[in-house]
Order: sequence, then C-alpha cells, then structure tokens
Amino acid sequence: MGRAELDIGATDACADTAHALGTPMRSPIPRMDRLTFDRDGRPLDHKYLYCRGDQWRYRLRIERRGTRGGRAS
Repeated sequence: MGRAELDIGATDACADTAHALGTPMRSPIPRMDRLTFDRDGRPLDHKYLYCRGDQWRYRLRIERRGTRGGRAS
C-alpha cells in the first residue's frame, strides 16, 4: 500500500445498514469513505464503512518525518 484517503462524515442509516448495526432506521451514524492506493498511485480498494454512533472511536497517530529550518516538514 502506498497511501489511503479517508473521508469521515455522518449519514442517516438506511434500512439494511440499520438492521446490520442494530440501530434505528434513519438514525445518524458515522460513515467513512476509504480509498487505498498502491505505491504508484493506482487505486486498489474503495470501501464505505459504517458504525454505530454510540460505539464509535477515532484514533489518530501523527509522526514527523524530519525537520527543515526548525519546523516539521
């Protein structure tokens, strides 16, 4: 994998998604749109990911690659 793009937002649960998540239909739920690319920039995988709003957690890890003139690059 070269990189992934993740777009996080909210949507209303349709009947099928609500049933799968065990949540009421049309309730607001987080939706993640993930597009994965290989090292050459070609798309590999595209997924819509849904989860229950009351069981959602967001974790982010950020690392600096180096510094340039005393600032992170």
